[in-house]
Amino acid sequence: MDLRLRDHLAKLFNEQKKSKKDVRENHRAMAKLLKEAQRLKTVLSANVEGLMDDIDFKAKVSRSDFEQLCADLFERVPKPVQDALTSAEMTMDEIEQVILVGGSTRVPKVQEVLLKAVGK
Repeated sequence: MDLRLRDHLAKLFNEQKKSKKDVRENHRAMAKLLKEAQRLKTVLSANVEGLMDDIDFKAKVSRSDFEQLCADLFERVPKPVQDALTSAEMTMDEIEQVILVGGSTRVPKVQEVLLKAVGK
């Protein structure tokens, strides 16, 4: 998700034509966009000061645009849970609680897909 959002932000920056250079060719700028992409998953707003050539960059991404960008990734979310249950020879009826860990677990769509996958 982070990489897709980073690439989306790079595209938005290039479309603004604030610089004659392609932001994708600047490794430092792409690192800044990746850091911002990680935050963007939850707040849906990017703000990078001095992204490239002392140019500031601001962007908003709607929840639906974000979900559309990562739609195929969301489809893959339930598989690790199903694999873990199979490996443990358990069913969801035997599970009382699930603890999510990691940055992407705060994304509402990830939580929604997981809840649907476990039948809640």
